[in-house]
Amino acid sequence: KVLHLRNLAQDVAEDDLVELVRPFGRVSGIVLLRTWNQAFVQMQDIAKAFLVIRHFASRQATVRGRDVSIQFSARKELYPAEVCQAQETCSAILLVTMLDSVCHVTVDALHQTFKSFGPIEKIAIFPQSTVLAQALIQYASPRDAREAKHRLHKSKILNGSCTMEIQYSRTDEVRVACNNDLSRDFTNSSLPSARFPSILGAGNVHLMKPGVRCRYRPGNSGLLPSGPTTNQRCVLLLSNLNTRMINEHKLYNLFSVYGNVLRIKGSFVKPELALVQMSDGFQADLAMACLKGVSLFGKKMEITLSDHSCLRHPHTHFYSWGTGNRFLYAYAKKCCPPTKVIHASNLVPDIQEVDVVRHFAEHGVIVKVEVSQAREGRKRREALVEFTSVESATEAIACKQWSSLRGARARLVY
Repeated sequence: KVLHLRNLAQDVAEDDLVELVRPFGRVSGIVLLRTWNQAFVQMQDIAKAFLVIRHFASRQATVRGRDVSIQFSARKELYPAEVCQAQETCSAILLVTMLDSVCHVTVDALHQTFKSFGPIEKIAIFPQSTVLAQALIQYASPRDAREAKHRLHKSKILNGSCTMEIQYSRTDEVRVACNNDLSRDFTNSSLPSARFPSILGAGNVHLMKPGVRCRYRPGNSGLLPSGPTTNQRCVLLLSNLNTRMINEHKLYNLFSVYGNVLRIKGSFVKPELALVQMSDGFQADLAMACLKGVSLFGKKMEITLSDHSCLRHPHTHFYSWGTGNRFLYAYAKKCCPPTKVIHASNLVPDIQEVDVVRHFAEHGVIVKVEVSQAREGRKRREALVEFTSVESATEAIACKQWSSLRGARARLVY
């Protein structure tokens, strides 16, 4: 029941292969071998696979305008560990994540970009910050949405302002209450115009890992300081540091909250200076927007973009494979400047409030500790720790990020 396909295009997608054999039965698994332009497609049973072979024995199979050959594979079946399950249901609604300069993205810009693939019924934009936004785009047909996703994923909007990451939405219907620059129902032009749209509420939290959702509470908007970013520089220059208390490791602990830190370099000539290289310009902007002017060990830290494109030896600390480098773009929309409250995750199941207080007490007065309830099937717990000052919370993250708390390494964020 396993088919072997050869001579595929380098940019072929699983959806293309599913579409090719869809008339003959359900696909239970796909393995793409892009390096060799080949793929294995597992049908539901041998009878369905035989129908595919018989059909294309008398006519040429074509995928993306390229002739491909199909034959039975010597493999009896594809093993679960190597199978890319072709179970993603094509939806008429696309979830579009827009990176970089998003403040100028409007409904009109998205409509101009996506309309060539089919009639669009609704568009709703969710501004998350100055460097990240998301939108829901509802087509009249799932086939049109599939084609748009395939053609536009990782491409730029027509005005060139930002890069798009596209996936199918789990939403059944986009609800639009008004027609303006942030939302529009193209099937109902009589809707009123308003400054802010009323759409779907928190419909996008499914992008985040379940363990991360609970730390974002009402009142923490996560909005960054205003201003777009087209920054390509990823090295930050830090100044006015407390040379007696700060070091490269503590800077890594703090900056890893806002991105993946690659390298950090201190200055021997001016010890109050340091250079921090983030993974890309987006993360550098995010860290600078949130941490600029923050008090750290009694001194207000200043941050600017450095002219360096990359940090090299000597005296450079490398963190490319650091434990704290687990930042995902989906987290950026909820990042916020330092607050009095920090969220600790990856805690042991039997953690107690007294354990948390004892762990963080040296960094300032703790007002309140809330430990999450133990849940069936969850091996780790979480806690919220409130200090009397933002500086105490910042110091705690700088010193205790990924430190051992009752034998487990605690992950800390604001």
